[in-house]
Amino acid sequence: RDEATLADEARALGVDPVFLDHRGPATVGRTVLRLRRLLSERAIDVVHCNRTEDLALAGAAARMAGVPVVSTLHWLGRMEE
Repeated sequence: RDEATLADEARALGVDPVFLDHRGPATVGRTVLRLRRLLSERAIDVVHCNRTEDLALAGAAARMAGVPVVSTLHWLGRMEE
């Protein structure tokens, strides 16, 4: 996605954000390949995903790069007693 205030805050903390310019279904292949290259170039040890779309894109790239993936399920439902 486009740069946002969060990117400036990340830079202030010494983190260099990467923008992949993912624009939906038409750019899925390009995004996955960019992610795979990024994982290899930066020697990433593990990928953590929070959303289904993240898991689909980063998960595919990680599998291609041989990097393990962890996904967090955020429960939005109600717990019954």
